[in-house]
Order: sequence, then C-alpha cells, then structure tokens
Amino acid sequence: MEQYQQTGAMSEEAYMNTADEEIKRVVTKYEGKEKVERIRLLVNDYIDLHINCF
Repeated sequence: MEQYQQTGAMSEEAYMNTADEEIKRVVTKYEGKEKVERIRLLVNDYIDLHINCF
C-alpha cells in the first residue's frame, strides 16, 4: 500500500518500473508506434490468441 501512495510523486519511468513484467512487455511492444501500426499489432495479437485457443 505504501508504494501505491508514492506513485503520485514518481516520474513516469519510475512508475512504469513498478509494473508487472507482462505489462512492461506489452507497453514496450506498442509504445512509439503510429495508431495504424498499433491497431495492426492488436488485430494480429487477437487473431493469434484465438487461433491458439483451439
């Protein structure tokens, strides 16, 4: 709980370093991409997720 109370005073980088490793991976994957590229990546991830379910 104490770490949560400190998030308002953290820099963006420090705050992102508190995230779960999976969240960091996803943020890194989409960060800095143009909107169209992010949408393409999301659609591909969605398709891969549903294909791998079967």
